[in-house]
Amino acid sequence: WQTHRLEDEGMVWDSKRGWSIPRQTLDSIPFLFGFYCLATLQGIEYRSILYLVHSTGSQVYDVKLYPEDSVELITGEALTLNCTATVEFDTPVEFQWSYPGKQMNSTVGIVHKRNSLPRFTEAVSILTIQSVNKPFISLDYRSGPVIEATLGQKSLKLLVKRHALEIRDVHPEDAGNYTVLLKNTAALLERRLTITLIIHEKEIAAPSNPYRHGSRQTLTCTGYGRPAPNITWQWRAWSPCGLNSTPR
Repeated sequence: WQTHRLEDEGMVWDSKRGWSIPRQTLDSIPFLFGFYCLATLQGIEYRSILYLVHSTGSQVYDVKLYPEDSVELITGEALTLNCTATVEFDTPVEFQWSYPGKQMNSTVGIVHKRNSLPRFTEAVSILTIQSVNKPFISLDYRSGPVIEATLGQKSLKLLVKRHALEIRDVHPEDAGNYTVLLKNTAALLERRLTITLIIHEKEIAAPSNPYRHGSRQTLTCTGYGRPAPNITWQWRAWSPCGLNSTPR
């Protein structure tokens, strides 16, 4: 250590308190220095222990928040913010964070760091907010998994949330299963929904003329489907009056 005699008109000695050194004297010497008291008695030197004095700064050069650009997150991701203050050597810095939900959010982590560099000090505060919600995809039927339409219908819409698939001038080939796929690649989520479309033939009016007893008639059954249905005829005797009915 290189020693220098500390002399100043403002220095005051008090036997109970010791030396009082003016601030301007301390500001004129390096930030970190040591001093001791030397006394001589009958040619013998007596030296006190070395006292280290570490001055702190008071200037703030710059404050930045990282990331500097806007951040987009999905539900469930953690938000990490970094506030870095560039200050004069060893200037004390107190960080105070303010954010929505501060009073009720207990899943918050704050880490403070200091980096002493040759010309200044970096004070860093890192805020991490953990989300308690998990990402999800909500998908459901509006009116069931089966939708019916009529052949030749001018317009048919298959609705899922705010999206719709429109089928115009319904044809037989439009019948079948329709699947909508929702993906969230960031959260690795995927949901599928299948809607079955059934198309009916236009109704054919049934004969209104009564059949004469004992006459021969031809019955026609028209069935439609994809694949084509199998038609089976069954017959049973029927009478408007029960077996045990009593005429009135």
